[in-house]
Amino acid sequence: MPVVSNSPRVIVEHVSSDRVIHNSHSVGKVIETRNTGLTQDGKVAEKYIANAQKLMKENKLNRALEDVMTAIRLDPYQGEAYHLSAKIYRKQGNMDKAIGSLKQAIMLSPEMQSYYITLGNLYDKTGQKAKAVLEYQRVIDIDSGTRYARLAQRMIRFISR
Repeated sequence: MPVVSNSPRVIVEHVSSDRVIHNSHSVGKVIETRNTGLTQDGKVAEKYIANAQKLMKENKLNRALEDVMTAIRLDPYQGEAYHLSAKIYRKQGNMDKAIGSLKQAIMLSPEMQSYYITLGNLYDKTGQKAKAVLEYQRVIDIDSGTRYARLAQRMIRFISR
């Protein structure tokens, strides 16, 4: 019997010991993915994110990205999934997609200083120094007493040399 997810777009059609088959109405096709052992959207998404982090460390970037995209389809409000996709895109050399993913992560979780640090780093890497400084300044504006704020201050000083 299909398990209906919290998202109106995804229905888990089948769960076995090693695979989960999702009928994704948002992309108009059936998606078969590795089974995480859970069927609740948020929990399943978190499992996909955790597995993607593991795959990323193993440098299996395409598989990691597949898992992140599945997590996003299951729970499109997971800022961490977009943050992780940005890291994967960066490792793949796709800076435009990385920046877009980070902007989405920030929109979903504007309090996450680490997201602004990562976005600032991407802007710095792509030669967009003024945008990098702006993102680092946002970290300081959120809470100037954190380790991220201290890192942002160092990065601003470094860029401003």
